Amino acid sequence: VVLEGLDSADPILVQNSIYLCGKMEIHESVRKLQAIVEEDQQFAKYACDAFLYLKDRSIVPFLRRILEQKENDGELHSRILSVLGVLSEDDVIPSVLRILSKNPTESEKGLYHRCVFKMGRKAIEPLIEALKSEDVAHRKIAAQLLLEFGALATVQLKMSQHSTDPNLRYW
Repeated sequence: VVLEGLDSADPILVQNSIYLCGKMEIHESVRKLQAIVEEDQQFAKYACDAFLYLKDRSIVPFLRRILEQKENDGELHSRILSVLGVLSEDDVIPSVLRILSKNPTESEKGLYHRCVFKMGRKAIEPLIEALKSEDVAHRKIAAQLLLEFGALATVQLKMSQHSTDPNLRYW
C-alpha cells in the first residue's frame, strides 16, 4: 500500500508514502524514490530524507549524477551531500570538487564550501589527496579549501611534503 502511494496524484499521500518508505526501511522503494528525485523537485528533498533511513549504498552513483546536474536547487544539493556523507563519505569531496570546477555561482560556491567545512577535520585528508589529481582545477580548488582550514591542516600538509607525488609536494 505504501509503494502504491508513491504513484498517487495526491501530493500529501506521496509525501507521507515517501516518509514511510524511509522510516519503515522499505528497500523495494529505492527505484521509485530515484524516479521521484529525477522527475519531481517538490518531493526530491523528502526522497533524500528517506534515503538516509534506507542506507542503500547502491544509490551512490545515482546521487553523484544528480548532484552534478545544474538545474537542482541549493537545498536539494545540500541534502544529497548529506546522504552521500552518510552512505559514502569518500564521495563527498570529489563530487564537490567536480561541481566547483564547473564555474558555479557565488551562492553555490558558498554552499559547497560550507558543506566541506561542516565535515571538519575529516575533509582535510581527502582534500590533500585531491592535490594529486590530474585535473589542475581540482588541485587548485582543494588547495584553496585547505588554506581556509588554516592551522587545522598544517600537520597533515607538512607530512605530505615528503610524498613522491610531485603535484602533492608542489601544492
